[in-house]
Amino acid sequence: MGGNSWGRRALRISMVTLLVVPIVGYFAAPASAHAQDVSVSGVCNADTQQWDITWTITNDRGYGPATITALLDGVDVSSTLDPQPIPDAGRRTVVSHYSLDDLGTHTMRTTAKWSRDGYIRTVRESIDLSELDSSECRKSPVSVQVSPGSCVWDGQASLTPVAVTIDPESGATVTIEGPGGPYVFSGSGGSASLLPGDYSWSAAAAGGYELTGNTSGEFTAGSCEPPTTTTTQPTTTTTEATTTTQPTTTTTEATTTTTQPTTTTTEATTTTTESPSGSITISKVSLVSTGTFAFESSTLGSFELTTTETGTAVSESFTGLDAGVYDVGEGDLGAGWSLDSASCSDGSDPGAISLEAGEDVTCTFTNSYTEVEATTVTNATTTSVPTTSATTTQTLPFTGASSSETAGAAVALVLLGGLTLLVMRKQEDSTVQADVAHRLDNYKP
Repeated sequence: MGGNSWGRRALRISMVTLLVVPIVGYFAAPASAHAQDVSVSGVCNADTQQWDITWTITNDRGYGPATITALLDGVDVSSTLDPQPIPDAGRRTVVSHYSLDDLGTHTMRTTAKWSRDGYIRTVRESIDLSELDSSECRKSPVSVQVSPGSCVWDGQASLTPVAVTIDPESGATVTIEGPGGPYVFSGSGGSASLLPGDYSWSAAAAGGYELTGNTSGEFTAGSCEPPTTTTTQPTTTTTEATTTTQPTTTTTEATTTTTQPTTTTTEATTTTTESPSGSITISKVSLVSTGTFAFESSTLGSFELTTTETGTAVSESFTGLDAGVYDVGEGDLGAGWSLDSASCSDGSDPGAISLEAGEDVTCTFTNSYTEVEATTVTNATTTSVPTTSATTTQTLPFTGASSSETAGAAVALVLLGGLTLLVMRKQEDSTVQADVAHRLDNYKP
């Protein structure tokens, strides 16, 4: 009876083992297989000047759909993962953007819950922007300047010269809209003669460049009258004729006819033509900083230009100029300033501007500023006090006392040294006298 009971128990244990273990394995084994992944990558965007960061979230172990909650730097971005739940082997992406100057660390924290068994798993992934390379995305600065001149008459119409400067070369494109336009400038710029009317301009940076200063503007090209004046004096002709005839008698006398000479007076026609005057505009652009800059000219005189905004030009115009050669140059630059470029719209050197009749020339000077470190030099002050020994100089630290106090101290030191020397000599005299007395006592003739 007892043997049968133990046999039945063993059979029951075996059956439980065969039934329970597979069931436990069915529910327990997949728990270790639950997984969701977060990966991250980042690139710099040259067009937007930003970091484009892509977070990829994957339900990658094939154990049924999972609903995932996502926090980016503590902000809930779960809505970007819709539709949810994410199926087996499904993935979602979240794209975030940061300034290229942002060098911080950003973290994505995701929590997944599987629909089948309610299992929950949390994953974190971070990216350090300081480890990414942004050198290929950084843009170089470029500035543009549009400088209209004074109206001139070319013999047929009123024209206004306009100079366009692009620095550095090929860094931007400038378009002027208005009568007869559009006018497009590239490279280092150029010039055009515009008819009277209202104009607007805009600049667009080339690839790899970023505009600084003014990027658009408006101006008006005026009209002007022909400068030529013609004066003609009327022509006057005076003719006097006199005829005298004697009557005929029995005696025939010769008929006499007297004719006064004809006088014709003609005044010369005079035509006076004045040559059209020109103008010279001096433009100043300062980079990094602003300041006041002196200019010197033997033909235009001395003057100053003060910039108030980096990359924005200020100018001084000289009008009513006759054709000829003019000069202009910068005076001494302050510490830290250097001349980047100096050029004129007609190709002349600023030191020898060849101005033609009716021509308008714009010369542009560009300067950059570099910080200069200040240097402090400290001079030590010493006082030398003479002593009674052989030539020796003792240097005492400067205590800041007045000149009268220093003089008193020096007199005291001299007196003290003299007294010491006197005592030493008296001691030497006493020693010599004692020695002489001792030798006389011991002397034996």
